[in-house]
Amino acid sequence: MSGKNLTYHEEKKIENTQRLRTILQGLPAYAKDYFRAIENTSSPRTRVSYAYDLQVFFRFLIDGNPALKNKKMQEITLQDIDQLTSSDIEEYQEYLKYYKSENGDQKNDVSSIARKLSSLRSFLNYFYKKESLSKNVAMQVDMPKLHEKAIVRLEPDEVAILLDNMESYESSLTGQKKMYFQKTKVRDLAIVTLLLGTGIRVSECVGLDINDLNFRENSLRIIRKGGKESILYFGSEVESALLEYINGPRMVTAAQAQPASLEDMLRANYPGLIYHVFDASSSCWRTRNDYPHYLIYQENTNTEFLENWTPDGPNPDYSASAAIRALSRIPAGKTAVVIHPKVQEQMTEDSEYAKEIMARIEAWFRFDM
Repeated sequence: MSGKNLTYHEEKKIENTQRLRTILQGLPAYAKDYFRAIENTSSPRTRVSYAYDLQVFFRFLIDGNPALKNKKMQEITLQDIDQLTSSDIEEYQEYLKYYKSENGDQKNDVSSIARKLSSLRSFLNYFYKKESLSKNVAMQVDMPKLHEKAIVRLEPDEVAILLDNMESYESSLTGQKKMYFQKTKVRDLAIVTLLLGTGIRVSECVGLDINDLNFRENSLRIIRKGGKESILYFGSEVESALLEYINGPRMVTAAQAQPASLEDMLRANYPGLIYHVFDASSSCWRTRNDYPHYLIYQENTNTEFLENWTPDGPNPDYSASAAIRALSRIPAGKTAVVIHPKVQEQMTEDSEYAKEIMARIEAWFRFDM
């Protein structure tokens, strides 16, 4: 049923939140105040990175500061930090170039050192503003100078050579390697073509779901760093590669894994489709001009509100209805399906019945779309 399956980004958010809680258990108690303060202005992934950076800083204090060497990380107080000087921070900056940790030898380039110092500055600045520290000692040390790296781009002929080599690579393989290549070839070509055709990051590609693709507009929805949503457009080559995978190996793999639900089948065939389960047997949606039809075309709408909606007063004139005006703002081509709870329950128990309902809906779509 819609809403029960977590997206990739939701799963990562939960994973990073749990990871942060684990790291905070090893840091001084006051660190929790800082992370609560930045919760609304940073992503869980960013907070985890800051926590790891602070872990390195506190470990440096224990390893390199004689006054703190007998303390545990959780025992380091803000008064201890307030005793630090700019020389201590400069030593920390030098320490970051190479140090040993429980995970082995660690090396940091200039950009990594700059990020760790930036994390420390932000951390100390919070307590300085709260007047828990008399100074932000990290601000007394210059940040390392960063050198911009040139962006390396593939020329069109290089892109063509890369894709051609991917397709012809099979001829150099034998046995099990060849079988595995054949199994993933269409998927891998779709991924590489998408990356080359849109310029999205690998992490953004990993987070894509079938519902993020819109083949009517040849667009896709991605979640950028920091959780910002963006819409990108792609060309015919990307479209062909994606559809070849979606309608081929992906569909076969999904069918082999388990009987496809009606929602899965509809979303696979009609990317961007909105799927709801509630009782829409009331005649209000057919007779009332103020019925909030537009809410049906929203992914996370309150279906209980729609199911229990009752009219208030006389039926407004069609042209005067705010609900009708809202309906007119729905993007052209948007499709929504509403399934009765009893039908949904029967389909869950009987996959053949789900296929029958799918056939009926597709017949209606061919008539209506």
